[in-house]
Amino acid sequence: MAEPILKWAGGKRQLLDQLYARFPAQFGRYHEPFVGGGAVFFDLEPARATVNDANPRLVNFYEQVRDRPEELIARLASFDDPESDP
Repeated sequence: MAEPILKWAGGKRQLLDQLYARFPAQFGRYHEPFVGGGAVFFDLEPARATVNDANPRLVNFYEQVRDRPEELIARLASFDDPESDP
């Protein structure tokens, strides 16, 4: 089980069992219109998925995680060293 990488207001982590009871037994693609912290998405680990959110900064964050993880990790690591140049 993968963990969400963000804590988000309205997170569904404590509701996973209740939500899964309402899921179909099988599905081709998982759609998450308001991903937030992604508790369901990361726990489910679907083979095919579409995720979105109304918050453009959150969408940008997930795009950076998907498309440029090494650069994002390096950028975040620079915050640990006040002498580091971004």
